[in-house]
Amino acid sequence: MFLAAYCQLTDHQPRFGISCSRSYNAIDIAELFSIGELRVYDSQGRVTGLINGEIREEIPNSVYESRNEAVVIFDAMDAYRYEVVGTDTGVYGLTVATTQVGDTQTFFAIDIPSVSGAVHRYSIEWDALVQGENGATIKIDSDGDGRFERTLTSDASFDKKDYESSLPVSNWQLVIGIVIGIIIVVCGIYLVVRFL
Repeated sequence: MFLAAYCQLTDHQPRFGISCSRSYNAIDIAELFSIGELRVYDSQGRVTGLINGEIREEIPNSVYESRNEAVVIFDAMDAYRYEVVGTDTGVYGLTVATTQVGDTQTFFAIDIPSVSGAVHRYSIEWDALVQGENGATIKIDSDGDGRFERTLTSDASFDKKDYESSLPVSNWQLVIGIVIGIIIVVCGIYLVVRFL
């Protein structure tokens, strides 16, 4: 399935010795939809994807397809982390799939809000996802300063609602809550004093 999809992506002209007629034991594919740059890192820190507009293909047997904003890793035998770095304000989608010996597992991130410079890092434990557990860990660096402010977990589907349900309360929301609380207390005291 993935090999056929990759061969379609490249019009059957793959690069770096990847063959459309060969059988691969394991293939990972990640595809980004909309804003951002997609980067995939292996356990040794090698990257394949787009970094500041430049294509890098450091992971062995991997390619970045700019036309489809996709990273394909053939003979994928490592634990990878997938990063989406925001290039504008908006939402994105991310699909990550792995196949080993004909068995395919897929993770979806759907309509996830992002801003320029934000980094969303996805790590996936495929065995946990197969069991229906929260096998995806998402770390959020909302301003690109290198510090991840939030860590979320998800099952095989992570969407805008999941993302927003974990947002911290802003200072303005806190102030408004306190003001409303004070108004309720003052009104209660006024009513008690007035009717005594």
